[in-house]
Amino acid sequence: MSKNMKTDAMEFDFGAGYGWDDVTDEQAGELMRHLPLNIEELKIDNYSHGTLLIDGITKWIEKSQNLKALKFWNTTVGSSEAGARMAKALPQDNIVDLYLCYTDIVQSTNAEEWGETLGKMKSLKNLSIYGKGGGGQEYNPMPLDGGIQIFEGVANSVSLQRIDMGYNGYGKEVIAALGNALNKNHTITKVSIEELESEMKDDVKAAVEKLNEDMKDRTPKVDIGYCSCKY
Repeated sequence: MSKNMKTDAMEFDFGAGYGWDDVTDEQAGELMRHLPLNIEELKIDNYSHGTLLIDGITKWIEKSQNLKALKFWNTTVGSSEAGARMAKALPQDNIVDLYLCYTDIVQSTNAEEWGETLGKMKSLKNLSIYGKGGGGQEYNPMPLDGGIQIFEGVANSVSLQRIDMGYNGYGKEVIAALGNALNKNHTITKVSIEELESEMKDDVKAAVEKLNEDMKDRTPKVDIGYCSCKY
């Protein structure tokens, strides 16, 4: 992590050897609460047992003044309620990039809150939601209904241009929900979905192929990619 006080962007890497090994969960939460309010970008890497950390960031978000990019990588929260609280605190304006990658911040039990929030964000252009399962992590997909609720919210976005999603355990029903969102929302021009191989892979691949066919006359054009990967 960079410990300087430069306020355009701050990154905290809590991985071993990056200077934060002795920080307790309580201290990490307090640190987040007292970040400079004019940060434009905040990135968190490699944090486990992060409920207090997430709650600290949520409290900071409620007071922040110019947050444009919020990025989480390899962060375990362990609480869907904490993720829901963060979703409700995100501002409708300013945020352009929201990356929730290899994390359980979004779960099936808080997908409704996240869907509602994403639909109201007026500046959001780039959205990434990757569940735990990449990078050798234990596979922990977000169940089917969560994906449907996310896309129901995305359908109402007025600014979103790109969606990258993976390791969420999506089935063909979620691909159908994505199609409904793309029919309603014409700002999205790029969708990338990556999943681990499963018994559903053939059905999901066929659903994505059908979706691409259904969208061939959509204006503007939308590029939809799907990849099934081995764990």
